[in-house]
Amino acid sequence: MLDGASEERGGEKIRTVWIDDEPWTHVYLTQLIDWEKQGFAVIGTFQKSFEALDFVKQSLPDVIFVDISMPGLSGIEFIRKMQEAGVLPHVIILSGFAEFEYAQEALRLGALDYCLKPISEEKLLSVLAQLREIGKPVHKIEALQIHYKLKAMLDYIDRHYGERLMIEALAERFEISPTYCSKLFS
Repeated sequence: MLDGASEERGGEKIRTVWIDDEPWTHVYLTQLIDWEKQGFAVIGTFQKSFEALDFVKQSLPDVIFVDISMPGLSGIEFIRKMQEAGVLPHVIILSGFAEFEYAQEALRLGALDYCLKPISEEKLLSVLAQLREIGKPVHKIEALQIHYKLKAMLDYIDRHYGERLMIEALAERFEISPTYCSKLFS
C-alpha cells in the first residue's frame, strides 16, 4: 500500500516503516521475505518523505528503511528531522548509489546499515537478525513521557508518605500496569 499507512500494530512485533519514492522497491520488499514470520510488522509504506515524517512522528516505529535519494527530503535530511523531533528509530538506509560519502554521513547520524538496492534476501535477513538482537529503541519523546510519569508518581509518594502505599494502587492511579510501575522504580 503506497502513500498510506496500515493501522495494524503488530503486537510485540518490531514495528517497521518503508520510505522509498520508487514503487518497485515496496513491491520487491513485500515479496522478498515473510516479514511477519521474521517478527516484523510493516505499519506504513510511503513514497513521499514529508508524509512519512508526519506519520513517523505520530506512530514512533521501531525501524525505518529509507531511501537515501528522494524528492522532498533526502534520507539524510529525513533522519535529521526525526532526530530534531526526538524520534529515534533504528534506521536502515537503502540506496542505488555505492557512494562512500552517503554511507559515511548516514552512519554518522546513527543509521545501523547502508544497503544497496536491490537488497538481497541474505543481506535483508542479516539486517533483520541484527535488529532483533538490538531490540526496540527508546525515543526521546517516550523517555520524556516516562520521566514525567515517574516524577508525578514520586511527587504523589512524597505527599502521601505517611499512608500505606501499594504498587497496585499507585499503578491504577497513574494508569499503568503494576509490573511497569515496578520497572519504573527499578
